[in-house]
Amino acid sequence: MITFCWLPPERELIECGLTYPSFTDLPLKQAMIESAQTVYLLMDSSKLERMLFASLGCLDKIDFLITDGGITPEYVKKLADINITAIICTP
Repeated sequence: MITFCWLPPERELIECGLTYPSFTDLPLKQAMIESAQTVYLLMDSSKLERMLFASLGCLDKIDFLITDGGITPEYVKKLADINITAIICTP
């Protein structure tokens, strides 16, 4: 069993889940998420709310989003509403 999983998605959109530019890596990423006790997303705020071609979904499996200070308070609230904790890193 994997204790935690660091997952760098290409794009994330609350309405569509995690999205990627192709289907190639989806089975591996899905297996990583399913095997982990805790899942962390690591992405800069410029990638939030931008959808790409392939959807992984799985937002219900995500525990934490680690991002920069460009995330809006409204987006942090949307994440909290679906039980994802935002960890905001600033220089």
